[in-house]
Amino acid sequence: MSRKILGLDINDNAVSAVLVRGGIKGNRIEDHRHIPLSMDQDSESLSMALETIAAEMDLEGATCIASLPASFASYRNMEAPFKEKKKLRQILPFELESILPYPPQDVIIDFNVLDGMRDTEQHFAFTAAIQKDKVRSYLDLLNSHGFEPDVLTIGGYALAQSMATYLNDNANRLLICIEPHRATLLLLVGGNICLVRSSRVQLSSEVGVDHFCAVVHQTIAGFQKNTGLDIEIQEVVLTGSALEDSHVEQSIREDLGFPSRTMDLIALS
Repeated sequence: MSRKILGLDINDNAVSAVLVRGGIKGNRIEDHRHIPLSMDQDSESLSMALETIAAEMDLEGATCIASLPASFASYRNMEAPFKEKKKLRQILPFELESILPYPPQDVIIDFNVLDGMRDTEQHFAFTAAIQKDKVRSYLDLLNSHGFEPDVLTIGGYALAQSMATYLNDNANRLLICIEPHRATLLLLVGGNICLVRSSRVQLSSEVGVDHFCAVVHQTIAGFQKNTGLDIEIQEVVLTGSALEDSHVEQSIREDLGFPSRTMDLIALS
């Protein structure tokens, strides 16, 4: 029996939808849409994009996996006294209270335990916290157009996980998702996603590209200092609509100074 899965990605610039049908012979892309949003991503623009997707694509019976802008969440790396997820879930609100920009009772917290990051018995946890009101607002909007996500995640996360799964070599990689006005960095160490950072960018000038690349190096250095891990980035993988400008891609590759390539999931799979 075939199964339909809808991947719905909402970011600051556009809404993207991909409908995949899976069966005995494998998976195939059945339909897709990419709808740009207004500059300020107002609710009316987003609502119209969702309405278009719901009207034009055959979504009956499809399982929905949706991602929200990575900039919505606050991320932290922390040492964990133990790796049992049930215990960690109980203590995380208290551990993160002093560094979260919101009261713990107002956020949803999720995490991954990162094993094998250091040759010690100490465990690391990568945490993400997002305001409940933001999640509720987006779910209400999605539900109003007939979308009921079975999974809700952040932009770029599923892509990074897929890349790690397909490559399966535990290399240290930096995935950079670059849109016209925002870039999201996802650092994978030994195949684990252990850092996410999202920031506004201005890549229309050499000065803007230089500044962005400096931020990337600062982010990596900060991660190394905070975790005590002296990692070497073996590859940078670039993706995103801003790379349609070949000058932007070339400038970033030259300024970063790491081996780099553009993402091609079809080739990987």
